[in-house]
Amino acid sequence: MDGMDALSGLDGSDGVLGWIAMAVLAVVVVLLVWWVVLPLLLLVLDVVVVVVLAVAAVLARVLLRRPWDVVIHQGEQEVAGVQVVGWRAARRARDTIAAALATGSLPETAISEARR
Repeated sequence: MDGMDALSGLDGSDGVLGWIAMAVLAVVVVLLVWWVVLPLLLLVLDVVVVVVLAVAAVLARVLLRRPWDVVIHQGEQEVAGVQVVGWRAARRARDTIAAALATGSLPETAISEARR
């Protein structure tokens, strides 16, 4: 007897046992959908919403030309900062400030170099 022969007995034609087996199978399927499939679908939906919002936020900042804050922190305290428009300009300012600080410049000097 292979697997198909065993399942052929569950076609509902053998009375009460067939109906009980189908009811148990239906309950198992409903519980599986409720406790596994539905939460996974909601998790995927949450991830999609977060990714779409993150992309929209970056695009809005770039397309609307809102300035980026390039800030120097010392511990938890903000020491100095500069606002620059554009993603590339912000990266250049960050690199300029990092290079100036690496050579021993004061934060105010590093910020003034980034403004040039």
